[in-house]
Amino acid sequence: MKYLLQQENYLRKEKLIALKSDNSCFTVSYDQLESNIKNLDGAEYVPIGTVEFVNKYCELQNIKIQYIATYPIELTNYLQRKIRQGSYSGARPNEFVKPIKTKAFTGAIKQELTEEVPDDLPVWISDPVKFSAEFRCYIVDRKLIGHSRYDDGDDEVEFDVNIVEEMVYNYTSQPAGYSIDVGVCEV
Repeated sequence: MKYLLQQENYLRKEKLIALKSDNSCFTVSYDQLESNIKNLDGAEYVPIGTVEFVNKYCELQNIKIQYIATYPIELTNYLQRKIRQGSYSGARPNEFVKPIKTKAFTGAIKQELTEEVPDDLPVWISDPVKFSAEFRCYIVDRKLIGHSRYDDGDDEVEFDVNIVEEMVYNYTSQPAGYSIDVGVCEV
């Protein structure tokens, strides 16, 4: 396995883990991805970067991206809050909103958003939750293969790995590889 790392300052922890692995890494900027694709020696790479970077890599390599549900039905019991679908205009100012299908904007409390969002954009809507830490867990072939702190915090907060493994077990419609973001709620 080889890693293709986005040069810009995104996913620093994930890129550090890739660089410390025994696998080869190639770094390229988003703007130079297309012109550098020929330098990748025909090998298959795992791209590490923004959603746009990964999508562009897949497009250039003719890889069809499978849509993966943001909130799989098998995992709704783990959400610790009610989530509904609606349009951006249907969310109250104090509710958390997140785009349904694309990274059209970064999820946030509606009244705190600085990005311009179309009123008719389909979004997930929920009550806000306060996390003391957030983690991204990487799953391949139904196994948790690693995780990293998602929120750039530096305190020693951990999460319950057993709960993530239970989620993986219960997620019966899962693809071969994906990530699960989990948070530790403030008490």
